[in-house]
Amino acid sequence: MEIQELVLYTEYVETPSGEWVGGYEGVGKEINIDLNREVDLINQGSLEALIQESVSIDSAKFGKYIGIKMEIGDSAIVSGELKLNGHTYSFSDLKVPMGWGGFNSLIPGGLDIADTTAPTIQVLIDAENAFQLEDYEDSPVDVAIDTSGTNVDFKSVIVFPYAGSDVPTIQKYRITWDGSLELHYYMEVVALLNPDGILMNVGWRNIYTTGFNRDAAYGDWIEPAYIWSASIEQNEDGTYAISDKYTASDVLNQVASFPAFALENHSGTFTYGTGDTGIEVNYTAEKVTN
Repeated sequence: MEIQELVLYTEYVETPSGEWVGGYEGVGKEINIDLNREVDLINQGSLEALIQESVSIDSAKFGKYIGIKMEIGDSAIVSGELKLNGHTYSFSDLKVPMGWGGFNSLIPGGLDIADTTAPTIQVLIDAENAFQLEDYEDSPVDVAIDTSGTNVDFKSVIVFPYAGSDVPTIQKYRITWDGSLELHYYMEVVALLNPDGILMNVGWRNIYTTGFNRDAAYGDWIEPAYIWSASIEQNEDGTYAISDKYTASDVLNQVASFPAFALENHSGTFTYGTGDTGIEVNYTAEKVTN
């Protein structure tokens, strides 16, 4: 996949369209770090050595930066072989659209940039379970890999940019509710924590246990929209209220939010959809990894 640039920003603002972004039309300062290179994510046990370089900062840009944004290319090149339900799917150098390109993450405590500063910028990319099969007969965006109507795409590759000399951690949670496993799917919540164990960013995606998302697409089912710009507030009891600061108008019926998410095994409710289409779902969360 292609990493285009990283942007540090001093202001986090709402655009007229309702989207929350780092910096907007001259609001605050920005530091642009142009990368424009492809990185190979295959068999990478650690991403720390993929890109290393020093960046000179003009003194006019010195100040306190509150967040970081990452821009990536609009597609990825995929090769491999997948055996599923008695069929083998093979593909080589398949260009698959990613469908999105920007990621925001607030910096815990902010980051002071001065002439003595040597900050570390980290990017955590989680592509596990994001490569997905679909059996639509016609698809305008996905890529066909055989003549039987099987298409592939990327769903919810999770990217967490992070700035600071300390090391963040990742936790994953398996979210299930009545009927989800019978329909062969569940939701995975991926959480980014700072070294003090405070939730800094979050992403989620559906996991389809049969490999095909269409196997779950009947009746009333839940497919949460990708969370673009997480709003995270810690409640008095230590749980977190999680929502999205921006949701595209075409997926308002797929918005998900958690009023009290705990960083442990727990039960609770989340809201799916908005307005008259919104429903409250009782769920169980199982922590599956640190």
